[in-house]
Amino acid sequence: MRGVVEEEVEQSALKFALPSQDLYYEYLILKDIIESGVKIKYYILGLAYYSFDWDLSLTRQEVSRIKNVYYPIFKDSHNSELEKNEFYYFQGIHSIKDRMDPLIFEIFGRDVFEIYLEEYIGVNLTPDFNDEFWNTGTYLKEHMGDIDERNRDLLGKQRADFHNKLNYPLSRIENKNILRRILKILEEHNIKIILTVFPTTKYYSENFNKDTKKRFYDIINEFSKEFSIQVIDVFDSEEFEISDFVDWDHLNKIGAAKMTKKLNELVNW
Repeated sequence: MRGVVEEEVEQSALKFALPSQDLYYEYLILKDIIESGVKIKYYILGLAYYSFDWDLSLTRQEVSRIKNVYYPIFKDSHNSELEKNEFYYFQGIHSIKDRMDPLIFEIFGRDVFEIYLEEYIGVNLTPDFNDEFWNTGTYLKEHMGDIDERNRDLLGKQRADFHNKLNYPLSRIENKNILRRILKILEEHNIKIILTVFPTTKYYSENFNKDTKKRFYDIINEFSKEFSIQVIDVFDSEEFEISDFVDWDHLNKIGAAKMTKKLNELVNW
């Protein structure tokens, strides 16, 4: 969602990413774009190695995202078993600033950010708060100096392990079919696809499961035989430093500017 600075992209660009977006909602967004009649030449699709095992609607920690973000926008809860009366209804993405405890700004830290927004409010779309977090990289920039190397590795491993445990054959089958539909739509409209794996800190990448990466590339290589795909993978690039990240596996605005420059260089425009 925050990995690119769109105004710095070499071509005219717009971001359509939403928080924790999976391939299913990527497909719905793409359909809306195509049906709107917007003419596009390139489609940069950010993927993680675990993307084929990721179903937002079946992830317990992400139920609130379906309720507060995706269902209100798309009226589609995918595989979620929530009753329809549990969802919020509104037109488009609205600000949640009036629902947020002002103390959040005073105690601004990653732990509070995750617990308060993810569990209590369930959505991370407050513009001022989100922009401040992205622009400054508060957690790592201000607190990383207090964390020794051993604990950096420990915390990075904890984050990587959350994704390492994702291994769901049925989700992989569904997500492969979804990606096929995405690629077919792009091919039919003569839109070039650039699959992009964004960078992470070394504390995350060095602890990431290599089997998950292999499964990812087995699927991508299979699609590459059928579709024209450019893949850009900077997952463990040494060009990105700890100061480029807002947490263990997301870029801050400085890192996003670096990534944008990298895309400008590597995309076959």
